[in-house]
Parts: sequence; structure tokens; C-alpha cells
Amino acid sequence: MIERVLEQEQAISQVLAADKKTRHLVLTSQDLEVLESVHKALKPLLEFTNALSASILDYMREKYSDPSTNDLLDMASLVDPTFKITYCTEENVEDIKSRAINEMEAMLCETDQGTAELAASLPKDATTISQPAEPLRKNSLGSLFKTAATSSATLSQRERIEKELSAYFQSFPIRKVI
Repeated sequence: MIERVLEQEQAISQVLAADKKTRHLVLTSQDLEVLESVHKALKPLLEFTNALSASILDYMREKYSDPSTNDLLDMASLVDPTFKITYCTEENVEDIKSRAINEMEAMLCETDQGTAELAASLPKDATTISQPAEPLRKNSLGSLFKTAATSSATLSQRERIEKELSAYFQSFPIRKVI
């Protein structure tokens, strides 16, 4: 910025001198000397900063060029309600969503298998003893209308997951309070 002021010093002086209200802002020879010395002192720092930022950029590109790392970061971003798919590339959004659905299905299958194994390992009389008598049903507001609400039980497991995921994407992202 100082370099640009020094380059455009004549134009700046002419514009400021043209108006009576800004005439006092015209740079003096002392101001120009100070700007030149500051520019001379900061020039090596500018070169160092450019070299450092170039090396950091190379490092970051190398570090995040691995597709498996990018996949992991995309999934982490997807499940974070602060970001969701904000920072995912447009080409990868559908792939990320399908991977999330597949992983949710796999987790549900594992949970169902674990529950079935646990039920099979329990003794027969333990299951009958642990079940209490059926509690009395209370009338609810829904029972007054005599119509059953559409349940998600008629949907397949994949359809329920897709519905839940689309509801997640339609909700507003959580904003961090600083």
C-alpha cells in the first residue's frame, strides 16, 4: 500500500490540492521521506512473507491432495451442524450424501445384528419375567380424531434415512457464538 502511495503521489497531491477542504492533506516532503524509509524497511519483510506463504500453500496442497483425506474431511464437515455441505465441492455433494446414507445403513444393520444376538443369548424365562404387565392406555389428542397418522414404518430403511438426511440439510446451520 505504501508502494502504491509513493507511485501515485503526484495524482494524489493534485486531487487533494484541488479541494480547499482536503488541501491540508497533501503530503509534504517530510511525509514522503518517512514513507520511503518505511517502504525500504518493510520490503525485505514483504519478500519473506511471500516466500513463506508460497511454501505454506505448497505444504497445504500436498497435505490435502490425498483423496482419502478429502473424503474424511468431507464426511466430518457433513456431520458437523455448523458446516454441513457448505465447504464441499458441488461435484462431490451427491457422492458424499450417498456415502453417508450407506454408512448409516451399515450402522443400523450392525445394531440390528447386535440386538438379535443379545436377544438370542437371553434365557427364555428371563424375557418373560422382565416384561411388565401392559400399562393402561391413556387417551391422546390423536385418538380423538380417529385417524391414524402416517408412520414411517411403511417406508424402507433407506427411505427413512434419506428423509432424515434431507430434513437435516433443510434445517438451518448452527451458528457459533463467539
